[in-house]
Amino acid sequence: MPDESTSSNAPINRFSVSKASKSEFKADGLRPFLEYRDLGIKAATGGRWRASLSRSREAMPGGTGIHKHELGVQIVYVLNGSATFEYADYGEFTVIPGDCIYQPSGITHQQTDRTKDCVVLEVVSPGKFPTLETGIEKYVEPTSGPVQKFSVVRAAETPYTAHPLRPWLLRRDLGIAHATGGRVNAHLSRCAEPMPGPTGLHRHDLDFQMVFILQGICEFDYGEHGVHTLLPGDCVYQPPGVPHDVLSRSDDCEILEITSPADFPTEALG
Repeated sequence: MPDESTSSNAPINRFSVSKASKSEFKADGLRPFLEYRDLGIKAATGGRWRASLSRSREAMPGGTGIHKHELGVQIVYVLNGSATFEYADYGEFTVIPGDCIYQPSGITHQQTDRTKDCVVLEVVSPGKFPTLETGIEKYVEPTSGPVQKFSVVRAAETPYTAHPLRPWLLRRDLGIAHATGGRVNAHLSRCAEPMPGPTGLHRHDLDFQMVFILQGICEFDYGEHGVHTLLPGDCVYQPPGVPHDVLSRSDDCEILEITSPADFPTEALG
C-alpha cells in the first residue's frame, strides 16, 4: 500500500477501519467469563500496538489473581458498566463509564469485580507482552526510561474545556500525556456547536493515531483510502502522514483519540 515502506525491515503501518457492524466478539482463551473484539490495530501496526474491547459473557466468578505486565503502554477506558481493580501500592478503584486508568509497566494488580454489562476498551503497546503471576508487592517506579505514572481520571472530575485547534469542539483530557511524560496522549472530543464545515485536508507527523467513535456519526475523507462514515464502536488506525479531512460530524458526536507522541506537527494540505 502507498503508506507502507518498501523496506522489509520497516515497521508495518496499514490504514485500517474496524466497523462495529462487521466485527464479532470472540471467546477469550484466558478468561472464560469474557469475550473480546479486536479493533484491527495489532495487524495494522505489525504488533507494535493493540486495541480491543472486552465484555462480560457472564458474571465474573472471582478475582483474576495478582499479576503484572511487562509492556510499554496500557490504557483502560470504561465504556459501560463498572469494574473494580486492586493495586498493591494504590488501593482499590471502581471505575465507571468515562473513567480512564493508565497502568505503568510492572505495576502489581488484579481485577476483583466486574458487572455483567461491563465493556472496557484497552490499548496496549506492544501488542504482545509477558504477564507474570505475583504476590502483593510495592510498585517501584523505574529510575530510567520513559516516565510512567499510575493515573486514574474520573469522568465526573474532568470537565470538557476549549479545544486548542477547533473552536467548535470541546476536549476532555484523560491524563495519559501527564502519566507518560508526553509519550502518549488520549482525549475525548465533542461538539460545542454545529460543525461549520470540513476541517480541510491535512496530515500529522506522529508515530501512532487511532480514533474510536463513542457516539454520534462522523465522516472522514482519507483520500486514496476512501470516504468513511463512522458510527459508535467503529475504530480507525491512521498511519503516519496519511492525508485526511473531517467532512461532517453530528452535533452529538463524541470521539476518543489516542496518539503517540502527545504533541506533533500538523501540515495543512489545501
